[in-house]
Amino acid sequence: MSLVLPLLLLTAGCAGALLWVRHAYVVVTVQGESMEPTYHAGERVLARQGRLHQISSSDVVILLGVDSALDQPRQGLPNTSRKKRAKHGTRTYLIKRVLAAPGDRVPREQVPTLRDSPHSLVPPGRVVLLGDNAATSYDSREHGYFSLENVIGRVVRRLPNQPR
Repeated sequence: MSLVLPLLLLTAGCAGALLWVRHAYVVVTVQGESMEPTYHAGERVLARQGRLHQISSSDVVILLGVDSALDQPRQGLPNTSRKKRAKHGTRTYLIKRVLAAPGDRVPREQVPTLRDSPHSLVPPGRVVLLGDNAATSYDSREHGYFSLENVIGRVVRRLPNQPR
């Protein structure tokens, strides 16, 4: 009887820790070539969800797929391409590098869609994202600002490949 209570507390503590980890992190498998040479198709990455106030330039982030990102209200920001590459009805994620976070200077030279932006700094709630492989990446060069609300989290590490 004396072991029952500590065992129940240990079990509850482990269950609580597992739930926290499940909600604090997300594992994403890279698809496509947009982040080469940094990440290749089939590689898995671990991303810490939330804490978006801590992202800065050069961080790699995971965000909701293009359909979700484009469905957000533009709130007076410049019109940019509305080209969609994600299939409707499927949850997809994008993996991109942060070029400019809210409050950073607008990178007009690297991002043609922002050359005519009325802002000198990236507006609150917006972020400028680029893929490492410009030739195959759908990113701010084509889309302009992305909503920070669509960013799931920051990549913290590469995971080993799963055995087949």
